[in-house]
Amino acid sequence: MNKIYLDNAATSKDKAEVVKKAILNYYDNIGCSPGRGGYEDSLKAGRLIIESRNTIADFFNVDDLKQIIFTHNVTYALNIGIKGILKKGDHVITSTMEHNSVLRPLNRLKKDGIIDVDYIKCDQE
Repeated sequence: MNKIYLDNAATSKDKAEVVKKAILNYYDNIGCSPGRGGYEDSLKAGRLIIESRNTIADFFNVDDLKQIIFTHNVTYALNIGIKGILKKGDHVITSTMEHNSVLRPLNRLKKDGIIDVDYIKCDQE
C-alpha cells in the first residue's frame, strides 16, 4: 500500500532528492548563519540566500529582490501578508474551512474594526 502524506502545510515530510542533497551540502560545507561575520562560511551562507532570492525573483518575474523575504514558517508569512495587504474598510470573503493561520488574523482585524469578513459555510460537497 502506498503511503500518502497530507500534512505538507505543517511540514513537508517527504523531500525531493535534490532538496535532501542541498540541505546535506549546507550542513556539511557551510553550517552557519549568514551575516554573522566576515569569515568564509558565513559569506557562503549569505551568497546562498542571494542566489535563492535571485532564483525566486526570476521564477516570479520580480524586479526588486527586497520584495523576496524568508519567514520562519507559513503561518508567519500569512500573517504578514494578510495584515500587510488588508486596509480599513476592506471586505474579505473566505470559507469556514480555512486554516487558523488565515482565520485568526482575519478575526483579529474584524474585531479591531478594520475589515469586514463573510464566511462561506462548507459541507461534505
